[in-house]
Amino acid sequence: MDPDRIDQVIQFALLAAGRNDEPFERELGPIHLTKYVYLGDLANAEHRQGVTFTGVRWQFYHYGPWSSEVHARIAPALQAIDAAEKRVPSKYQDDFVRWIKSDDEQFEALDSKLPLHVALAVKRHVRRFGKDTSELLHYVYSTTPMLRAAPGSYLIFENVRTGPDTLSEPIAGRREMTAKEKKRYDERAREAKTRIAASLAAKREARANKRVAPAPRYDDVFARGVKWLDSLAGEQSGELEGEASFDDDVWTSAARGERRDG
Repeated sequence: MDPDRIDQVIQFALLAAGRNDEPFERELGPIHLTKYVYLGDLANAEHRQGVTFTGVRWQFYHYGPWSSEVHARIAPALQAIDAAEKRVPSKYQDDFVRWIKSDDEQFEALDSKLPLHVALAVKRHVRRFGKDTSELLHYVYSTTPMLRAAPGSYLIFENVRTGPDTLSEPIAGRREMTAKEKKRYDERAREAKTRIAASLAAKREARANKRVAPAPRYDDVFARGVKWLDSLAGEQSGELEGEASFDDDVWTSAARGERRDG
């Protein structure tokens, strides 16, 4: 495990989010940052015969890849680049933590320092998922190392595939993009920004036009209506209780492995 490399990917992911047009989309929490480090490692493993960039031992924990070492590095890594920490009170659990940092100079420095395939993967995934926790978790759960693993086991990165839009050839060390690659990359980045801006505008318009339904009236008329509808269904059957059990082999079955990343 290389703490410096972990810090670099954490910082780069947050700085990549900091380039989003919408301030709301620039904030990332610990769960997002952890998964983006995993996706950077996944991209490196694809181009380095199963070797991850950070050297972290990722584990199938709850519903996704997890590393306590990566989680522990988030605060010091982001404090080192003077990222702002935001805490949102929650009545259900501990305060939600969000980080934000926008700095083009720091972003460019890390962009040139990280391996090209790692930097491109992190930028692509941050643009695609941002702080959308549900979609991000669904995606990482569908990656090859997760589909091969059972809960609690460590992930194996040999012969992984990160998706059809990654670089198709292994890269020997860091190299600059060609003019053609840079033009194509810039075009895709502009298209992604346009799509994101349109999506956010549509969401804002939908929220503004959303009609609030009147509160239901649970009065005597309502109660009689429910009773009448229940009578149409006839006698109710009794309640049944039971417990379903599955063999642990289901986690490593061929059915899970046949799913595709994407």
